[in-house]
Amino acid sequence: MTHVEPNALSEHVVAEATGSTPSETMKLFNAGFTNRDERGIPRPYLIESVPELNTESWRVLADGKMETTYRLKPNLAWHDGVPLAAEDFILGWRVAATPAFGVARGLPQRLIDDVVAVDPQTVLIRWNQAYPEADSIRANMGPLPRHILAQAFEQSASSEAFLNHPYWTREYVGLGAYRLVRWEPGAFIEGAAFDGHPLGRPKIGRIQVTFVGDPNAAVANLLAESTHIAIDFTLGFDQGIILRREWAPRNAGAVLLNAERLRYVQMQYKTEYTDPRALLDLRVRKALVHSIDKQALVDGLLAGEGQGADTMVPPGVEYYADIDRAITKYPYNPQRTVQYMAEAGFVRGPDGAFVSSAGERFSPELRATATGIEERENAILADTWRRAGIDIRSRLLSEIEDRDPQLRATYPALGTANSGLSEQTLLVKVYSGNIATAANRWQGSNRGGWVNAEYDRLYEAFIATLDRGQRNQQMTQAMKLLSEELPIFPLYFGYFVVAHVAGLQGPTTYAPGGWSTWNAASWEWRQ
Repeated sequence: MTHVEPNALSEHVVAEATGSTPSETMKLFNAGFTNRDERGIPRPYLIESVPELNTESWRVLADGKMETTYRLKPNLAWHDGVPLAAEDFILGWRVAATPAFGVARGLPQRLIDDVVAVDPQTVLIRWNQAYPEADSIRANMGPLPRHILAQAFEQSASSEAFLNHPYWTREYVGLGAYRLVRWEPGAFIEGAAFDGHPLGRPKIGRIQVTFVGDPNAAVANLLAESTHIAIDFTLGFDQGIILRREWAPRNAGAVLLNAERLRYVQMQYKTEYTDPRALLDLRVRKALVHSIDKQALVDGLLAGEGQGADTMVPPGVEYYADIDRAITKYPYNPQRTVQYMAEAGFVRGPDGAFVSSAGERFSPELRATATGIEERENAILADTWRRAGIDIRSRLLSEIEDRDPQLRATYPALGTANSGLSEQTLLVKVYSGNIATAANRWQGSNRGGWVNAEYDRLYEAFIATLDRGQRNQQMTQAMKLLSEELPIFPLYFGYFVVAHVAGLQGPTTYAPGGWSTWNAASWEWRQ
């Protein structure tokens, strides 16, 4: 069970939606070079071994460029039985590197000069710079079946025509644990165990993925055992608590809390959309952050089990102490809010709300998704801001609106969002090369459009540096800059919740960078 129907089954970047995407569901049907285990360590998936730095499989050249070599496992085939070959990776790269699809600026595709089939079983990637994550390329930069898509790619009159090919949806052919059997739009996707799966045939022979947008309905389905597992964003923390309470007396199921979630507020910097314009004043942003009661969020949403966030990086990383010393912090302090708003030219009116010297009410919009915990989060944020004098207007997006990437990127003021906790995922959220615009089909998680040359320099250095100590320093400096400029307001660290009935054996918690279905082929059903 997942929270939303996917736009496509492919994990390939051209098929990804900018809105809420059931990525863990999609992974059931896909495979890439590598697969991260429960500790976040890359393991071979389609390849015999992971490239190792300073060996023939991972060579850094004298000019700073790189070459990495990936040897495919023998006898691999697509879900339709056609053999997988190195040339399929060339097509995958060519498609991802085509600017018309709006993702050519992303990673790793923009760092690749060429992809070469050394022989039918060997793929060579030539990089235009060093890239420390060349050992963990997954299905989002993987192969595409030439026997299905090569002609369509060459002959399509437009990018839209290619993306409308039935391959991406009802005729999908992949390499993952399950092959598509049936897709009933609006209801379910059915898959069958793939005999040729690179990690062995899945132990569960058939699956059906249903789409349940209401988290309370998802709880009811699990308790009735009409559904056996909920993944992706289907459940919030509060639904996990309900299931834990109901299941515990009879050992009827398990709730897995994966510490892989940052919640944050992103501000709109694209001036054609920013309203009110006062948000562009750093003093106003400082006032807003000082009036966020993060403990109230943690207590109200996570029963006190989460942790307020002063920065994007979680406390568990080895260099967190350096970040903690470097960043500027904004503890909950409504008095500081009054001070900063006054410096920006605002005073509190008769009803306590801030108004400008011209008498204009400061009333920014806070946009969120109308689903369970996010709706409650919006209410708590809005309440604390209003009590501090910020006349917040809440707007909750419907499921259909949430799937509209343009709508999600053109909010006027403030919008809440999620992030996983892997380093590259965190940094790219406000990288200028990742701004969502019409030119790139509104792809990109920098929906606010923040641009800062120094931050971009740190980001580019981070993704091109192989030395771990230097990368730690770059990450620390980037977090320091974010805390000073406040393009985003970190709120709290929480959990991705996965819940399954007792009859399903195998799902585990996972470290940042992993996902719940990483070992789905080994899951078992026991009555």
